[in-house]
Amino acid sequence: MIGQAAFDVTLQAVHNLSRRNKRHEVFSAVIAEAVDTFSSWPDKVLEDLTALEPLKGDIRMFIRVPPSLQKRFDHMRSQLIGALGPNNGTRETVVACSLLIAPRN
Repeated sequence: MIGQAAFDVTLQAVHNLSRRNKRHEVFSAVIAEAVDTFSSWPDKVLEDLTALEPLKGDIRMFIRVPPSLQKRFDHMRSQLIGALGPNNGTRETVVACSLLIAPRN
């Protein structure tokens, strides 16, 4: 479950990716794009993610990472834990993926 601000970031990421690809995209495409282009977490993403905390809220999101992306997604999550500490898990990684696609101003 995530809060409204984090949910808004995920919606903006879907919008940005749809606009860039000139077709309607779904949230799983945001995760796939982030995983495919990931090399390391930019400082701006880490700052923005920290600014959104707490991420937990009352909006339910169900996300299934395809098996073909799971290993790289887990690597992203472990890199995030290394950068921000052990209290960062899947929820934080998903929002961070959204921030890669839809950076905040």
